[in-house]
Amino acid sequence: MNNRKTLKFSDPVTEQEDEEYQDLLLSELLIAIMKTDAASVHELAKTAGISSTIIQNIRS
Repeated sequence: MNNRKTLKFSDPVTEQEDEEYQDLLLSELLIAIMKTDAASVHELAKTAGISSTIIQNIRS
């Protein structure tokens, strides 16, 4: 027997909400990486191939 419940959304997610959620996930992921790997903003930016400013803006 499968006792899992399927999540159903009553309201469709707007494109803006989806984008905001993706930004939040990216921000949390970057912060977690920096904490667990002790990576600096510069190191993370270099690895991701983006500028340090973008990483810093995501963190805040």
